[in-house]
Amino acid sequence: MSDSDRTAPDSVPFAGGVLDPYRHISALVGSREQEHRNFDPFVSEGLARGERMLHSIDPAERARLVRHLRHLGLDMPTLLGRRRCDVRAWSETYRRRGRFDQDAMLGLLDEFLSGSRSLRIRMVADM
Repeated sequence: MSDSDRTAPDSVPFAGGVLDPYRHISALVGSREQEHRNFDPFVSEGLARGERMLHSIDPAERARLVRHLRHLGLDMPTLLGRRRCDVRAWSETYRRRGRFDQDAMLGLLDEFLSGSRSLRIRMVADM
């Protein structure tokens, strides 16, 4: 698939504001409630637009996250099976080889986008 066949919507709503294309954002949250209030719409809207989701989390939190996303009404077995939503441990994303490796992370993002109709990844990383 060529880049001209893939689309990136013009803007992305986030936490009461609107982002322009190709942004990296950071949000510090103080509670699960605040996390859900800010990120649940971000995740749901992205999937509804055909974008892919990548969650980088503590491996002990994987089941809790998948349960939470199912409670939002997301068909997690299908999304995970089709790799539209990917939940990976820190050691599988930005902490490969035990430390942050920018080139490895960029390679992972390129790999994640290959075959996708969207040029955008919505990534939520719990650090």
